[in-house]
Amino acid sequence: MNVELLLNDILLDLFNYFGGIDLLHAFYDLNFRFNFLLYNESQMYRFNFCSMLKRDFHMIYQQRLSVITDRIIRLSLSEHEETSKQINLFDSYLLSFKERVDELINSFRSSFWTDEHQ
Repeated sequence: MNVELLLNDILLDLFNYFGGIDLLHAFYDLNFRFNFLLYNESQMYRFNFCSMLKRDFHMIYQQRLSVITDRIIRLSLSEHEETSKQINLFDSYLLSFKERVDELINSFRSSFWTDEHQ
């Protein structure tokens, strides 16, 4: 059976069995449909970078994470010699993530305040 024949809902369920790294390596850039599903708003990601080589970490960090920051639900980092500086790299990344969360909270508060007092 060809995996491309599966319905989108089945593929999205299947994606839940993959960690973020494996999911991106296996399905990213196969075709437009897979890319669309990978960046679907309902797709959540779990990343474990602890045993990842530094060059692979940089590739995923620089090319993929900026697009899915709001959908990362678990993140594991390491400071081992082979994977050094992961936490330092994420300092700047987490700052932008925190800013996005703050914007979302402020937006929610604004709409709540407006709805509550009309």
